[in-house]
Amino acid sequence: MSQVNAMLTVGDEIYTIGLDDCVRKFSTTSNTYGSEVLKLDSQPRALCSGGGNIIVVACINDIVIINEGQKVNSVSVRYEPNCISFNSRTSEIAVGGGKENKVYVYKVIDNNLEEKITVSVKGVPSQLVFSPDNNFLAVGDFQRCLTIIKADDYTPLHDWTYHNSRLTSLGWSPDSTRVASGSIDTNIIVWSIDNPSKRITIRAAHPLGSVSAIAWLDNSSFVSVGGDCCTKLWDITA
Repeated sequence: MSQVNAMLTVGDEIYTIGLDDCVRKFSTTSNTYGSEVLKLDSQPRALCSGGGNIIVVACINDIVIINEGQKVNSVSVRYEPNCISFNSRTSEIAVGGGKENKVYVYKVIDNNLEEKITVSVKGVPSQLVFSPDNNFLAVGDFQRCLTIIKADDYTPLHDWTYHNSRLTSLGWSPDSTRVASGSIDTNIIVWSIDNPSKRITIRAAHPLGSVSAIAWLDNSSFVSVGGDCCTKLWDITA
C-alpha cells in the first residue's frame, strides 16, 4: 500500500488509486480491501465513473478504461492528464491537461473513447467537475480562475478570478445552482450560476493549509476539509 491519490465511490465499494500505480477496491460492508489489484502502466492521477460498470482512470501517459474490475482499453494521450469528470447524460468525460490550458472532452462508447472537442481555459486545470444536472462543467485552474462551461456546446458561461492562488477543490450544490471553490489561499468562495455577480467568501476557512475537498450535504450546507486537519460544516443561507 502507498499514498492514495484519489477515491471514487460506486455503491458499496470505493475504488482507490495511489503512488504504487495500482487500482484497488475497498468494501464498505466488510471494511476491507479486496484481494484484486490492477497494476497500471503509468501513475494514475484521477478517476471517475464511465457509466454502468466502467471506471475511467486518468494516468500520466494514458487514459485507462476498466470494466468490471478488468482493464479493457488504454488510450494514449499527448498530454499529462491530472483531473477527470463524467457527464452521465451525454456519456462524455472531461479531462484536464496537467501542463497546458486545455480541457479535452471524449465520448465514452462501449469500452472506447472518441475525442470530441478541446476547450481552452484561462490556466492549467487543477480541478474540474460536471454539475449534478450535467448542464455545466466547472474548471478550476492554476491561475486562480474558476470557469463555468456549458456542457451542451462547451462554450464558456462565466469566468471568475477572485481567489489568490491555485484552486484545489470544487463542489456543486445538489440543485446545480451554486458551486463552491477552495484554494491554496485557505479561502472558500460560493458562486451563483444564475447571479454571477453574487458570491459568498469564507476567508481563512482552513487557515493552516489549503482547502482539500468540498462536499455539499443539501442546497444550503456543505462540508470542507483542509490542511489544518479539520472537517468543517458550513450553512449558506444568503
